[in-house]
Order: sequence, then C-alpha cells, then structure tokens
Amino acid sequence: VAGLDGTGGGGGGCAVGGSGILILRYHRQNYRANIEGAAGGEVVEMNGFRMHTFAKDEQFSIPYDGAIEVLLVGGGGGGGVSHPEDANRGGGGGGAGGVVHRHMILQKGKYDVQIGAGGAIGTNGQDTIAFGLVALGGGHGGWYDGVKPPGDGGSGGGAAVFSGMASGGLAIGAVKNNLGNEGGGSIHIYGAGGGGGAGSGGKTSTGSQPGEGGIGYQCEISGTSVYYAGGGAGFRQGVVTSGGLGGGGAGGSAGEPGTGGGGGGGASGGNGIVIVRYRVVDISG
Repeated sequence: VAGLDGTGGGGGGCAVGGSGILILRYHRQNYRANIEGAAGGEVVEMNGFRMHTFAKDEQFSIPYDGAIEVLLVGGGGGGGVSHPEDANRGGGGGGAGGVVHRHMILQKGKYDVQIGAGGAIGTNGQDTIAFGLVALGGGHGGWYDGVKPPGDGGSGGGAAVFSGMASGGLAIGAVKNNLGNEGGGSIHIYGAGGGGGAGSGGKTSTGSQPGEGGIGYQCEISGTSVYYAGGGAGFRQGVVTSGGLGGGGAGGSAGEPGTGGGGGGGASGGNGIVIVRYRVVDISG
C-alpha cells in the first residue's frame, strides 16, 4: 500500500511513498502597516516613511496597533583617565553604546523614551530604554595606571597599563540582543587600546601606538545610510589615533552626540539615540 500523500509516510513493500508537506503557523494580529497620528520626537518624512528621532527623554504615542522599525543606541562610554603630568600615558578609548535594531508590532498607547547619556571621563555610558528594549551604555576606557581596568558594557572599553599587558573590556549585551564588541588591549605604557564598536572590536595598541576605536553599525532607518556606535581611540599626546566610524572620538576627543560613540582616551562619550520608523503609504493593495 502506498504511503499517504501529505504526510511523508513511507510506502509499504512494492508501493510508493507519500508526498511531504509544509505547514506555516502564525498569530494573526489586527494591526496597521501604515500609520497616521503618531507623535513624539523630531519628525521627518521621506520616501513613504515617517521617522521620529529622539535625542532626549520624551514620549512616543501611537493611536492604534502598528508595525514599526526601531533603533536604540546606548550612551557611549567615557575614555579612561590620562596621566595628569605625563601626557604620553593616556587612557583607553571608551566603548560604544550597545545597539538594538528591531521590527515589531507596537500596541496603541504612550511610551516613555529614555536616552542614555554619554559617560564622563572614566565612567560607563548610560542605558537607552524604550518599548521594552534596552541598549546598554558603553564601557569606560581603562585608566592610565591600570589600577581601574576598562569597563564592560554595550561594547567594552580599551585597556591601559602601567606595565605588562591588559585586555579590553567585554561586550555584555548579548542577552538583551545588543550589538557590541570587546575593547582593544594594551601592551605598552604609552599605548592604550581602543574601545569596541557595534561593528567590530577595538584595536589593541601596536607597541607605543594607541589602538583605534572599533567601527560602528551601519543603518538606513533615518532615511540615509548612517553609522552609529563607533568606539573611542586610545590617547597619547602628539599621536593621532582615529575613533571608530560612527561617532567614536579620536584620542583626546569626545564621542559624537546622538551616535552613542565612545569617548577617546581622556574624553567623554556621546549620548545615545532612538529612531522610530513606519510606513505612511498604504501598500496593502
């Protein structure tokens, strides 16, 4: 006897097998693919989409359940403290804030949007929180004397040492679906490591040459291609070391506000950001 079609059942002796099957199951929700009447943040419309950008604590409201795309970036970590007298002994670069990029169905209502501040010199950045999601603040860079090691965060801070070698801070946001990477290590008293970015890890110092910050995360949610969450560079006086693409500060320079970029060694991190995007043109037909 032949196997039953649609079950994948095997045929009996001298008979053919049954055909296979594919079943898809999903939860049907009553939501809108195109949205009108939402409010909050700075609003821009482009190519059939509307974007709400939040650079400070505010509230987002939506009048009915709708499909949205959302980007959260935590505050960048501050670069490590540099030596107060010997400018060659710089702090490690700050790690970038964590990145969360999601498509989701948002239920009607009002939602608080909390933007993570960039970390001051030697301190971690703060978390960005919205819609039940958390983008962690970046880890701070290691202090020049190695006594305060680099911080863990959305991305880890770069290391600095008094002697020997040290590893960079860790990216600890995986359980919260954060994008982030480890900070770079340090192998020389004058060579602090770069902070990690959302797209790559911070660079370990090359001898007495400080490490560069890790590259950030490229995203088009704003309507144009932009990098966010670049790591800060390690600092040494008179040596130009680049921060990571995405707002990471060069050695001695602050992370760019609104990117979650880590601060370069001896400088503060950049504030985080939230961007909400949704369709305003009905494409169902």
